[in-house]
Amino acid sequence: MCGITGILALDGGLASREVVEKMNVTIAHRGPDGQGIFMDGPVGLGHRRLSIIDLETGRQPMQSANGHATLVFNGEIYNYPTLRSELAQKGYPFQTHSDTEVILALYQLEGEQGFKKLAGMFAFALWDSQQQRLLLVRDRAGMKPLYYASLNGRFAFASEIKAITAAFPTISELDPSAVNAYFARQYIGGETTIFKEIKKVKPASWLDVRANGATKTTVYWQLQPNRSHHGVSLEEAIHETDQLLGQAVKSHLIADVPVGVFLSGGLDSSTILSYAAENSAQTLHTFSVGFGENSELNETHFAGKLAHHYGTKHHEIHVTEPEVLDCLPEIIAKMDEPLADYAVLPTYVMSRFAAQHVKVVLSGEGADELFGGYKRYEFYALLDRLHVPGLFKNRLPGANVFKSASRKKLLNPDVFIEQHLLPQEQQMRFDKQYFAPAGHLNSMLYTDQRNWLVDDLLMKVDKMGMLASLEARIPFLDHFLLEYVSSLDSQLKVNGRQKKILLRKVAARHLPAEVFNRPKHGFTVPVCDWLRTALRGSFEEVVLGDPTNGAWFNLPQVEALFKAHLNGQNYRLQLWAILVFCLWKRQQTND
Repeated sequence: MCGITGILALDGGLASREVVEKMNVTIAHRGPDGQGIFMDGPVGLGHRRLSIIDLETGRQPMQSANGHATLVFNGEIYNYPTLRSELAQKGYPFQTHSDTEVILALYQLEGEQGFKKLAGMFAFALWDSQQQRLLLVRDRAGMKPLYYASLNGRFAFASEIKAITAAFPTISELDPSAVNAYFARQYIGGETTIFKEIKKVKPASWLDVRANGATKTTVYWQLQPNRSHHGVSLEEAIHETDQLLGQAVKSHLIADVPVGVFLSGGLDSSTILSYAAENSAQTLHTFSVGFGENSELNETHFAGKLAHHYGTKHHEIHVTEPEVLDCLPEIIAKMDEPLADYAVLPTYVMSRFAAQHVKVVLSGEGADELFGGYKRYEFYALLDRLHVPGLFKNRLPGANVFKSASRKKLLNPDVFIEQHLLPQEQQMRFDKQYFAPAGHLNSMLYTDQRNWLVDDLLMKVDKMGMLASLEARIPFLDHFLLEYVSSLDSQLKVNGRQKKILLRKVAARHLPAEVFNRPKHGFTVPVCDWLRTALRGSFEEVVLGDPTNGAWFNLPQVEALFKAHLNGQNYRLQLWAILVFCLWKRQQTND
């Protein structure tokens, strides 16, 4: 797990080593174990390393055996032992035992089409000196971020936006569509970012950039909305899912350093632990964080029971309100974009705690979006059971922070954009339409996987984990598991108020009953109360006390929302989104 940076001159000039060095400094937290820089005429590649596989010889940037390709890589390739064996039989002269070299071997022997064989989470950049081309490649599920921008005859890319703004200090203009998307759904989705001139490489695609400035995007993988497994029985689905999930977790345990598991005591993380314990030759570390002694916010005792059952080396902390809130300035300072998911706080606390003991953890993200874990999915499963034709075009998943009419009151008229005109919203509608042949529920699961999961949940896990120099792996997003479960009928996932039916049946084969049968709680953040107490002064100062916020907001409307919240109404999500945006904007100004 690492961070990557780079720059390509598009005007016939030479890349600047000084610029690449500046970019590398901004992402030092992603790779504290080492760094490297490669310069070759128009291109400069930078790398920060968090050593996990092949600790001695896996340094980057790394060149192919023929010297034509140079790679900087962020992530893990879980099937690299199998690929390495196959490529060695074809004659590739491996010099290391790293998964990084497998990517180079694939490219040397099979070209970019070989990347389709990779199974893992990754974002990498490969420079082909013969063809004078730069390839930027992102994993299928979008677990690893990759950004880029082109300005004044230079093309830059990086694992984080801050590295690109280090290369292009003049980039500062915010994208109104991104601001509107953020206040609509609490995150910025699609290819856009908060900055007008910076974009994201799409998941499951590669961007081919030539030294003459020509670019082309290729999508190399796509879930298909087929019904290939229509009519599969529940027992058959349980068996196949059990096999696939077991293989996924086993492959995710590959590391030359100790591995841990984030453990809340809920179904998702507990299931991951059960498979990990069955497949690990080493004692696993497990990590749980509780909030004070409030029983409603503290589920660590369930996690402790499960850790004892599986014989893990369990680590548990209880944090106080000040300890959690004290993390907020650091999180905002390192956050590339505003993200109004207040779960960033416990995610960072947990990551920082785990990083004191391990470099790698397994996490349970993705299960809800794959197996149907949210209450809103009950409606779409009902439509499938009733065989309702067509699509409900006005219903899309997401946080719905400010609906269109409320957002129109909130934002300055020069900033506001109607919901249906937002490119992020159009992408969600396209995703929903694309997967419609698989049914209402499956189309909504796919839409969430492509949007909410990628740009909120996975972004949160990557940024907070890497801020603590910790690699988080997501077994539920193994692409073989994704392909199978996504093709199953909706009644195997949600039926009435029963959600995640298939996963629960699979987990029942592995988990002790007392853990399996308890309801899910997780780590709750009392933002509603904090806005009336500990965060009240910050909101009054940072939001209401800064007249420059009038460029974005109707400040009297913001003040009215805040007063209503202080008087007992609940606008925590809306006010938190506003506070995070203003804190983030202030940080950009200070930088």
